Amino acid sequence: MRSRRLWLSLAWLTLGGGLTITAGPMPLEADSTPPPPPDEPDLVPQLATQAEVSPPPPRDEEIPPDKAALPVPTQLRLLSATQESVRLAWQFTWPGGGSSEPNEASRVLAHDDRANHYFLIIYVHGDDEKFHRVQRDQRECELTGLKTHSLYEIRVKALVGGRSTPPSPPINVSTDVGQPGQPVITNVSCYDTGALSLEWERPSDFDKSVDYYRVFYRPTDQAVFEHVTVPSGTKETSMRYHLRPLVGRKHYVIKICAATRSIYNPNRTWLGEASKEVRVYLPESQCLGPEHGQAGELSIGMVLGAVGALVLLALACVCYVIWKRHLKSAYYEIDDLPRVVVPMGEPQWENEPGLEGAKPGSILVENLEEHVALLHADSDFGFTKEYEEIQTFSAQETQACHLQCSHPDNKCKNRYLNIVAYDHSRVVLSQASGQRKTSDYINANYIDGYRKYNAYIGTQGPLEDTCEAFWRMVWEQNVFVIVMITNLSERGRRKCDMYWPKDDAGCSYGPFEVHLEHEKVMSNYTLRKLKLRHLKLRKKKCASGERDVLQFHYTSWPDHGVPAHPLPVLSFIKKSSESNPPDGGPIIVHCSAGVGRTGTYIAIHALLEQIRDQGQFNAFGFLKHIRKQRNHLVQTEEQYIFIHDAILEALRSGFTEIKSIDITPYIEDIVQNEEMKLQKQLQLITSFEPAEFHCTSAHKSCNVSKNRDSEIVPIESARVVLAPKPGLEGSDYINASWLHGYHRLKEFIITQHPTEDTKHEFWRMLWDHNVQTIVLLSSMEDLTEFPIFWPILDEEFDLETFRVRFIEKATHEGHSTLDFVLSSCQDDYELTVRVILCSGWPHNVKQLTEAFEVLTLVQEWHLEYQNGPMVVLDAMGGTEAATFCALTTLCQQLETEDALDVYQVAKLYHDNRPGVWKSKADILFMYKAMEALIASSHIANPVSSTVNSPAAVAILSPEPVESAPDHDTHHDGEDAIPTNIALGNGDLNGISRHLRSHSDSLANGSVKMTRVGSDSSESSSRRHSLPPVNDVESGLALEACPKPANGIVASLPNDTQHHNHHHHHDNRHRNSSEEDVEDDEDDERNSETAALTASA
Repeated sequence: MRSRRLWLSLAWLTLGGGLTITAGPMPLEADSTPPPPPDEPDLVPQLATQAEVSPPPPRDEEIPPDKAALPVPTQLRLLSATQESVRLAWQFTWPGGGSSEPNEASRVLAHDDRANHYFLIIYVHGDDEKFHRVQRDQRECELTGLKTHSLYEIRVKALVGGRSTPPSPPINVSTDVGQPGQPVITNVSCYDTGALSLEWERPSDFDKSVDYYRVFYRPTDQAVFEHVTVPSGTKETSMRYHLRPLVGRKHYVIKICAATRSIYNPNRTWLGEASKEVRVYLPESQCLGPEHGQAGELSIGMVLGAVGALVLLALACVCYVIWKRHLKSAYYEIDDLPRVVVPMGEPQWENEPGLEGAKPGSILVENLEEHVALLHADSDFGFTKEYEEIQTFSAQETQACHLQCSHPDNKCKNRYLNIVAYDHSRVVLSQASGQRKTSDYINANYIDGYRKYNAYIGTQGPLEDTCEAFWRMVWEQNVFVIVMITNLSERGRRKCDMYWPKDDAGCSYGPFEVHLEHEKVMSNYTLRKLKLRHLKLRKKKCASGERDVLQFHYTSWPDHGVPAHPLPVLSFIKKSSESNPPDGGPIIVHCSAGVGRTGTYIAIHALLEQIRDQGQFNAFGFLKHIRKQRNHLVQTEEQYIFIHDAILEALRSGFTEIKSIDITPYIEDIVQNEEMKLQKQLQLITSFEPAEFHCTSAHKSCNVSKNRDSEIVPIESARVVLAPKPGLEGSDYINASWLHGYHRLKEFIITQHPTEDTKHEFWRMLWDHNVQTIVLLSSMEDLTEFPIFWPILDEEFDLETFRVRFIEKATHEGHSTLDFVLSSCQDDYELTVRVILCSGWPHNVKQLTEAFEVLTLVQEWHLEYQNGPMVVLDAMGGTEAATFCALTTLCQQLETEDALDVYQVAKLYHDNRPGVWKSKADILFMYKAMEALIASSHIANPVSSTVNSPAAVAILSPEPVESAPDHDTHHDGEDAIPTNIALGNGDLNGISRHLRSHSDSLANGSVKMTRVGSDSSESSSRRHSLPPVNDVESGLALEACPKPANGIVASLPNDTQHHNHHHHHDNRHRNSSEEDVEDDEDDERNSETAALTASA
């Protein structure tokens, strides 16, 4: 590719292409800018000349290339450089070591003076590579049209008759600095007799530095400026200078230029554009007004008049003070905001020593996996020891005062009596006139981040009476991002009061008004955009009385516990922290008490910043440091362990979300490095290997016969629980697992095809969990192996508390539907259920985009009943069903965020139902399918979400969707495979961000789907992987993973090799809560009844 680019560039040059020549910086206009001082040389603009390149005349005969000797360029060097050009020189040697042409070469070149013999200069800046041709008799050249203060890598090579020498060793050359921008004059005023006080700001645009300023001044009655030179400090952004001596009683015109010295010639200075001119009047004496005459004798009338004027002035002052106090009680001055004095320098905690006898300071990233494994050893003994040391340190060393927190007026403002706000680090609110001194209190503290003081504010969940104080803190601290890590109620206890409005009507909190503009509900967190207005604000200059605030509300983080898996948390931390603008204030982080989950979030984010900057990690030192600022941060040992596991997961996988434009180069990268990257992804995805205690219910003797495949069974934390029958062991068990979707943690139930003995449990599951949509992917050809599990025609299933009755069947192109009604035996409640038969999906699709047609029709039905989960079943409850759920989730993520995260979805699905992914082909199929969807322009509505909203919008406006804070078991442990993946840019996503356009696209239209039967000799316990998708044109299924053909149809490997999973140590459980569901009315349908199948 690179050689092709080179020859294309040479052909362009040969056909007459030229270089763009630009002039150097223009000096100031002669009529407004004086000449430079005599002790400095003139500012000389650098002018470039056009390089004349003419195409060679046509040749009469070909000269064999092997007869032409090639000169070898050497000793490439820089002669001079300006802002936009560099002059180079070089030497060359001929074969044999001479500097002159050998006889044979002279004869060949003399034989044909039209031989293509010249030197080619190659200069590269970043990703921009350019070429310049020089005739054979030249030993110098000038490159023009370059960027100012930019580094170029330059090489030279010789070309003779289509042959070229290797390039010379490269040299790095930098162009000279450019002109600085305009300073901004902020104040010009009279300072003293014959002196003006000038203040200005440094230009925002400059190279390297601003070395000095020139202040130009002239009276308005003169045409020529005079000037003085004012030196500038390297770090000074604001300048002040007293201009003297001047003549009084004159108007002056002032303007200022910034200057930067050349990096090649200290005597050459580049003077920037002058600031806007400012006019000012200078009095004659001591900046007074008009001259006063001499005082004469004072009459009695004059004395009385003066006394009366003083009395009136005093009364006016008293009235003004009273009015001002009243005004302050009713309005809020921007200039009166409490200013936080941030300490100078940076917080130092990175080298805080560890435990006695342990290595002091931070842990290198390359040693982190081994370090965490040692801490996990012996039932987490290392973590226990470290956390106890932190607890002891907090109790003994932290002697912080908290008098304001304990004040009788403030005790009612604390949610918990033992969670205090230290006085030295607490957030102090502004005090309105007439209020008590204690009105400045809120239970909140500043917390340091990585090399940044007061990066966060840790606070409790607001109480009903402290919502106004909370929003006052948001306003005064210039907060743009709020991170909420609690639900309003947990386990029947109030954890936080609702401090934002439920709808766009808005709520008032004292002088503040808050409106809910948008809300987006996702499976793990909810994103809200709030409009904050100050109703009693006295605006000054360009200050605004309103502000947009983003609230990131994590809904699946249990109290005193940890999330199910670090991956969603890492994604949540990245997106929330990156939403804070550069000029924004601290990020407010709160849970219920503002210490446990709050401290965990802060620790993970700060330690990730340390790793990115230093390649080191010191959780022990950081936690000791921030506990001096707020008590009990990281409240449990389990949270302390989770911090380490989350950091380790970030190092292993990196940030795995892929933008839609990057999907094709990403797939090409993992396919070309299949064994290294795709195989490593599969190993990381399937690293959790469940222990015996993870599957206790599935392995009970009373339940073993209910499992079709003993290797695909539900783990305890994710299994679907049935309502137990009294006295009947195992009556609460069915081989089914919960899987998360894009909007809910319990959006899907994945299960096996019911057997004759478990079909009643299947219908009980639908009844218990209010299921109204079933997707059937298993084959219906072998009714002995996969029997019909529903009632036929007039048949009914009587299941004690409810009955199942068949309603109708409908046949469509590519699928069929069966409708049933589940009726209660105790009351008139009924539940409508539809079974969508898509047997053979996705094996029977001819093109990858056809796989999404099934997803579309399923969602069109299911979205009419949003209160219940969707059941997806295949033969074993394995790969096909998991792929269906994963693609549905990824489509919704793509539609909302214009990005997708295949790795995260696949890993979380494996952790909930181990065994669903068998080979690399299963993972690659999802990548290829999503690539085909993007390329075929079907993104407009592939899978409709709850609201039609444009893609790539950070905050959307959907209809609210109720999402219960469901919990899953957390699996954290060790990965025996060292991955060496760099943080956020590792093997999983370390590819060039380059979009390659697709030349073909799939045509829209319905495709008839054909059922694929199973081989009758196939064992029921056989584990299926997704087969290769055959190329439609070639009809060949390749064994290796090729690059995608036009990014649409790809041949996937049929790799059914089993991979050993790595041990995933986890002794922690959490209860699986059931989602609340609501009743829906029945749909009115035609009652046409038909036979299901001839075999049935």
